[in-house]
Amino acid sequence: MTINMSGYAAPSVKATLTPYRFLRRDTRGENVIIEILYCGICHFDVHHVRNDYSNTTFPVVADHEIIGRVVSVGSNITRFKPGKEQDARRMGADNMVISTDSGQMDSVSS
Repeated sequence: MTINMSGYAAPSVKATLTPYRFLRRDTRGENVIIEILYCGICHFDVHHVRNDYSNTTFPVVADHEIIGRVVSVGSNITRFKPGKEQDARRMGADNMVISTDSGQMDSVSS
């Protein structure tokens, strides 16, 4: 089942972040779904939105500094349990699908 997402995205180089809705792929055994409680934008995100590294795909949801509550975990996950608050960077953010039903920011790498 795909997940309806909402976040803030830059539609093009140097554009302002604006509300953005999109679908995420089905979760897999190695994924953790979290509800975002707090998030931030760092200097890397600014460079990413400006395409300073010449590798940004637009639209881009720029954010990776996330604190959230684990909602569910894939069948291969043993380290995290639903209901626990986690720093997403310590969870391995490249393997997360993030639930943003509250309309807060989202960041995921496939």
